[in-house]
Amino acid sequence: MDLTLTAVCEFLRFAAASGLADPDVAAMLSERRHLTFVPSAFDVGEQGQFRSVRSRALRTRAAPLPPATFTTEQVESLRAGATTARDHFIVRVLSRSGVRVGELLGMRLEHLHFLPDSMPLGCRVPGAHLHVPANGDGTTAARSKSGARTVPVTADVVMDYREYRTERFDLFGDRDQSDHVLINLSGPYAGAPMSYSNLRQILARLGTGLGFRATPHMFRHTAATEWLEARIAPDVVQQLLGHASQSTLAVYTHPTDAAARAAVDRVHEGRPR
Repeated sequence: MDLTLTAVCEFLRFAAASGLADPDVAAMLSERRHLTFVPSAFDVGEQGQFRSVRSRALRTRAAPLPPATFTTEQVESLRAGATTARDHFIVRVLSRSGVRVGELLGMRLEHLHFLPDSMPLGCRVPGAHLHVPANGDGTTAARSKSGARTVPVTADVVMDYREYRTERFDLFGDRDQSDHVLINLSGPYAGAPMSYSNLRQILARLGTGLGFRATPHMFRHTAATEWLEARIAPDVVQQLLGHASQSTLAVYTHPTDAAARAAVDRVHEGRPR
């Protein structure tokens, strides 16, 4: 849009210079503007007389694009393409819970209450769930932006986690000294807490191999979009995501082509042609 506006302005200036348009039209395309901040190499003049420049009067505001999301098929493809039980779990828990990647990286084993009843652990929250810690530990630079909260999880998340724990025990056994949920499984830092860059690279490789882009934050966008499209109450979605205000959910309320088609079909269904 900005390039289109520039082309139109330059065409009008050309037309005015050629006598094909009123010169006043071209004059309205720019305005005097005082430069508050200037580049270090810019000469403002001895008395600052060059701080006043001609600037384009017409401006455009780019329409915000909806956040990138996955389809259900893409999420399943990512999980199927993962080569470790840990990575299966990462894809599943991110897509089901909508937690921030930093929050997941900051979780310790004690934050996962995956029993049907956690009362023996001193927790009154019913069903399988995870506790999002309020602050990271400094090891992974992970933190929550909105304080501690609990997020329910589905049975398949629990199943994937059990498989990951078995894989982890088979690799490290009694040598596993980390209480972080996500750790490196191989390489010179095997057994150490996983970093954001490592997780991001794993997902990027998976997506590239499947022919589409995959970033950690896309899972959060996907979960939020699915909840809102399922008509989950905004205050519930706000709590699940850990947003401070419901107004921040507006970015997820973007109609899809399928939703637009369904709306038209539903309204006009059964009407005489």
